[in-house]
Amino acid sequence: MTSPKMVEHLDCSLDDSNQLRTHLQAYNHERIGTYDQKQVCLELYEEDEFVGGISGVICLGWLHIEMLWVHESHRLKGYGSNLITRLESIANHKYNAKAARLNTANFQQSLDFYIKLGYEIFAQQPVYQEGSSAQLTDFYMQKTSLD
Repeated sequence: MTSPKMVEHLDCSLDDSNQLRTHLQAYNHERIGTYDQKQVCLELYEEDEFVGGISGVICLGWLHIEMLWVHESHRLKGYGSNLITRLESIANHKYNAKAARLNTANFQQSLDFYIKLGYEIFAQQPVYQEGSSAQLTDFYMQKTSLD
């Protein structure tokens, strides 16, 4: 028997990773049964201008918030809180998510924002930015109840 050939995708696209994702999901489904995975995005517009948004994946009872962004001129007006609250509500009431998780870094200045919304740090790790000596930290946060 010959060894398998390894193919490197150094700038991996979604198509490149779909084969891996398909096989991993099949493996998981064999062990715990099928489950839904929903991608949900909310966008915020002022007239026709995009000023913010949030996206997350809901799977196995968890909302994983992937991205949240609000234009600087619209920050501190409650828009970020409204986006998170609405996404949590959709995840809980429409898809039965029980908890949420996200990650943020200390340079993003959002740690206190998430803490005010009920998120707690459950892990942290250093971030090693190439060419920088700055002390950067990634925080992994969760909210254990969306009820």
